[in-house]
Amino acid sequence: SEFDVIHVITTIDMGGAEKQLLTLVKQQQLHGKKVAVVPLKGKLELLENFTSVGATVLTQILNQNPLIQLHGLLLLLLLQILIPCILLY
Repeated sequence: SEFDVIHVITTIDMGGAEKQLLTLVKQQQLHGKKVAVVPLKGKLELLENFTSVGATVLTQILNQNPLIQLHGLLLLLLLQILIPCILLY
């Protein structure tokens, strides 16, 4: 799946940065952007808030070893670059 914007954040538990990200994601969705949020750890307290505004929350690397998280993020970014190129051919 291709996203216009991918936000990586430490958690989506209740907090100031998380609330600001939610506000940003709402605005991006209103402007027609397909947005993904990738939390690295936590309990996903704001999961429903993010999904209710149309964001996709990717939890595949949630609470994993940091090296596994890095691998997962690099793979996600690589796919974001390669899929559009493959579709052109």
